[in-house]
Amino acid sequence: MKINVYEDKEKASAEAALYIVQRINKFKPTKKRPFVLGLTAGSLLDDVYKNLVKLYQYGKVSFENVVTFNTDEYCIKKYHPNSNYSYMYHKFFNHVNIPKGNINLLYPDPNYYNVECEKYGKKVNQKRINLVLTVLGNDGELAFNDSGSTIYSKTRKVKLSKSIIEENSKLWNYDLKKVPVYGLTVGISTFVENTDEVLMFSFGEKKNMALKQVVKGKISPNYPSTYLQHHRKCTIYADFDSILENEFKINPRL
Repeated sequence: MKINVYEDKEKASAEAALYIVQRINKFKPTKKRPFVLGLTAGSLLDDVYKNLVKLYQYGKVSFENVVTFNTDEYCIKKYHPNSNYSYMYHKFFNHVNIPKGNINLLYPDPNYYNVECEKYGKKVNQKRINLVLTVLGNDGELAFNDSGSTIYSKTRKVKLSKSIIEENSKLWNYDLKKVPVYGLTVGISTFVENTDEVLMFSFGEKKNMALKQVVKGKISPNYPSTYLQHHRKCTIYADFDSILENEFKINPRL
């Protein structure tokens, strides 16, 4: 596990976007051999997607032969303005040349949760993800996998952790009663066993303790992100605010 620390999330996001583009271009994807990119929605990644769109507009990358899989979704209507589906189209998909057929998102139909999770999980595992973006949860969550999730967990419906509900309450004007209680998520096994490379983002003071646990703590189901210590290639992009200076001996990238 490697950690890159930057002065702020804007610089970290810009560097991450450049790296993602370099990985895609080096792979030289084709229609028969696409680059498979795992994505996560959320305001902490706004600048990453903004920079990816800019690099596309500048002609530095094409998403024509990129296939995407999102890691999670709320159990709300697909077109709800706060759904991850809506976020991804608004922030990214509508602004690049990715074919609609290459986009894979969890569809939270209340009548078919189990069927959707089984189908989506199989599709993810058949493709194998070349690179996935994820955000470190305030309590060490990985996607919607919270405390108690095992390394063998698969794509499934889960009850959202208190931390995730509180963090995302800003989308519902901080009214906790309106925030979805359930979500769909890929399992930890997808990150550990079926992904070549993981980029994890840690921005802000709320990440302090979780980041310390992920980098220096023991692997534990109480902090699902610690399972990434098993991963052969995981890089954390962090800002100064998320770092406890006395806990890490690091060389910041300014």
